[in-house]
Amino acid sequence: MKELNRNLNNTLNKATNKNPFHMLHGYSPRFKDEILGKQADESAEKLSDPAETQTSTRELIENVQKKDAYNKKKCGTTTYKSGQAVVRKRTPIPTGQPIKTEPKYRGPFITDVLPGDTYRVTQLGEKSKEHSYSTSCKKAWPN
Repeated sequence: MKELNRNLNNTLNKATNKNPFHMLHGYSPRFKDEILGKQADESAEKLSDPAETQTSTRELIENVQKKDAYNKKKCGTTTYKSGQAVVRKRTPIPTGQPIKTEPKYRGPFITDVLPGDTYRVTQLGEKSKEHSYSTSCKKAWPN
């Protein structure tokens, strides 16, 4: 049981890259069998002030938590395959007539993949008009 407790207290944390013992006491202990000693970094063997270590650890953990909270609200980008049919948002044409009844999307189009979440879009049956659009302007054609 003591060996299990020792191994848990000396496992490196992913966010802080330090073990719990080092965060509390300011140094990493050495053991006779040196099972975990090979994992320890040379800089971790230096003696440091526990208060400074704990404040820097708190800041690192807060940054990781803020990053996770920010990324949780973001949705991933939609990827399309080459040759997949998509529709794109219609740009309003100023005719003076109400646009409420006009369709919001125009299509179908065929896609060619370009770098950076950008796609070359070609209207079905027409090869002369090619336009590049980002992912946010399109959605998949319903099958």
